[in-house]
Amino acid sequence: MVRKGFMVAVSIERGDAAVVGRIIERVDAPLRLKVFHVVGEFGANIVNQFYDQLRSDPDIASFFEHGVVEDQLSWVMRLWLTELFFYPRDSTDVEGLINRQVEVGKRHSVVNVPLTAMQTAVAVLKRALFQQMIDAAMAPSRLTDAILYVNEMVDWAVGNINSTCVRDMLADVRDQQTLKLQIFNVDMALQTESLRSSLYDWHRQILRLLYDEGVALDCFPTLRRTNLGLWILHKGDLMLPDTVEIGQLKHIVEQIDGQVRQAVRGRDRSSSQELRAALTVIDQYVNSAAAILGTISDRMLTLEGGRDPLTKLFNRRFLRTILQREVKLSVGSGERFAAIMVDIDYFRL
Repeated sequence: MVRKGFMVAVSIERGDAAVVGRIIERVDAPLRLKVFHVVGEFGANIVNQFYDQLRSDPDIASFFEHGVVEDQLSWVMRLWLTELFFYPRDSTDVEGLINRQVEVGKRHSVVNVPLTAMQTAVAVLKRALFQQMIDAAMAPSRLTDAILYVNEMVDWAVGNINSTCVRDMLADVRDQQTLKLQIFNVDMALQTESLRSSLYDWHRQILRLLYDEGVALDCFPTLRRTNLGLWILHKGDLMLPDTVEIGQLKHIVEQIDGQVRQAVRGRDRSSSQELRAALTVIDQYVNSAAAILGTISDRMLTLEGGRDPLTKLFNRRFLRTILQREVKLSVGSGERFAAIMVDIDYFRL
């Protein structure tokens, strides 16, 4: 049964069944069976070569963590190859094959796999497949036909994947623009005051800890992990991407955390001069951050819509957009994140 979520995308690709049919018709059954057997027998080798080469590329490696590849991606890739070259294939199999490419494309768009990375991956995959066809010791004419068949099937599948991926990415861009507007619906005066309070509370806590010589550096909370630091990373950057203010706040947070480490070292070395210098810089940065928050508050607009009327939380429309952004942050920083789904019965506010 075709899942409802895929119906629109599949209808757009209605001509793909005919395309696959023409590719298959050009290749005789014994050769298709031979390719299917080669992929089935040497699928592990093909997939291992594929991921080994991708992990060696610094521009792509962040998408392929070793444990995830071993536990999940390898067998999924083998399943995809087996399904792509399955023999024998009828019209029902073709419909399922189209649905699979659409599903893969949707998943790629969620994790923001760049199309340039896809091009590199396709080249690597074809090389591994072609090598296995060569190693299968076919007659030259049969080898040529086999390589052409493999090439056409991979190109068709990747074309479908990329088409779905681009379509979803364009939809995500529209949602991201709308999300930025909806975020402004928060009472920014109240939120800015809360962030300032978080900043000042952290500052007072740091001062208390610095004057307690028994407290080690590991016990000092970083500003990056306070409400302010998390807001800058996960919300402020989404509301005001690439703006001077957010860039300044990111720089300030990084510098303050560095100065705290410097202050602790000065305290531990009984260097009052080093300690005072670090505290002076921290004070200056804290005041600068508070002023920038005021500037941001002044720039905000208050708009309505896109929120749950009871809780004022974002509705499910923006779930995909926010998850996509968190995946991008996780890939870039190397830090893991978790998504929690909670079903609350008899909820009252």
